[in-house]
Amino acid sequence: MTNTHDIPWKRISAEGIAIVVSILLAFGIQAWWESRQNQAEEVEILAGLELEFEDQVVILEERRQSIQTALAEVGELLAAAQRGFWIETPLYKVLAEHQASIENDPGAPDP
Repeated sequence: MTNTHDIPWKRISAEGIAIVVSILLAFGIQAWWESRQNQAEEVEILAGLELEFEDQVVILEERRQSIQTALAEVGELLAAAQRGFWIETPLYKVLAEHQASIENDPGAPDP
């Protein structure tokens, strides 16, 4: 039988500790690297969202201005209707042109 004094317990323990520490270190490095990659991806996504939001702000501002113009023209129409006579504004010109384009469209259905 083997004598317990012949087994190098200190060396085996040191090697076991070194293996456990190296595995834990590898897990720590992997977690750090994944965290770093996730942060880089997050920054990229946020930059893309910022650009999208800026584009949407421009589009919304254009639509807001268009709606304000339409509201002003509708206000003029209502004021003219209350006074009892018809006035020409850009809105009426657009409606007349639209009606004319519909009437001149050979593919349009008959009214």
